[in-house]
Amino acid sequence: RRVLIGGDAAALDRVVAGWLRAHAACDEGGWEIALDGKDLHGSWSDEGRLVLFSALVHRRKGQAPVTVAQIAVPEGTTETTQVKALLDGLDIDGALVTMDAAHTCAATARHLVKDKNADYLMAVKGNREALYAACGRVAAGLVWGGQAPHVVTETGHGRISTWTTWSTDLTTGDKVRLPYAARLAVIRRDVTDLAGQPTSKEIVMMVTSRATMTSADFHTRTRGHWSIENLEHRPRDTVGREGDQQAALGNGPRNTAALRNLALGALAINAITKITQTVQWIGRDHDRAVPLLKLT
Repeated sequence: RRVLIGGDAAALDRVVAGWLRAHAACDEGGWEIALDGKDLHGSWSDEGRLVLFSALVHRRKGQAPVTVAQIAVPEGTTETTQVKALLDGLDIDGALVTMDAAHTCAATARHLVKDKNADYLMAVKGNREALYAACGRVAAGLVWGGQAPHVVTETGHGRISTWTTWSTDLTTGDKVRLPYAARLAVIRRDVTDLAGQPTSKEIVMMVTSRATMTSADFHTRTRGHWSIENLEHRPRDTVGREGDQQAALGNGPRNTAALRNLALGALAINAITKITQTVQWIGRDHDRAVPLLKLT
């Protein structure tokens, strides 16, 4: 316990993230990384309530969903101002970085493309009024312009979900004031019950700097970002009971979170998806965890 409380949390984050990055497979298409924050509701550091900001690899064939960078958000700031600090020293050359609308801004777009030689995929919402209005004008013409959309329908969990995606190139005449913006997509998700009765509809606009991104790519990468809630937050809360933790001494909360990253990442690298059962299995004999760490 004293080691967790007094240990260098930033150093442990770097070591854990570096180990996970070294052992996580990366396919030839490059990394796809999501920026995401996590508020540890019951945990406090010496500076205040602990909010962690992470870079997480998308789950798809050839890529294990692991945390490749993590920092604590300083008290009095927000995740939005910490993108540069999070990615400092992390080689993401050629990666596609996805994020929620809170991070959609010129500074982040410029840093990713110019400084990190990466591409971005950003959601556009009303928190950026001028950008939202400009993208909305393009989106309206796109949806009603007769373009054949990319459509995916899936049935499961007692509902039918249909994703319809339209995409187009952006020009200077579109007045989308986001550095390096190359393409825009509109994604509509319609949900019905099994009898076909509509239950919900969601529409989102996405902008990317990647000029080669197709409608199918927009669909896949956006859903990859949305899946972070299930891949990262849910196991932390249901298996690790992170939201119930009441730690407040020194670096204990942040160091414990780093060890959770290591545990979940080791399972992901070994293609283990039955997390609860595996954790219980290891709990009965801790030596069972050793082969998962690939120490030899």
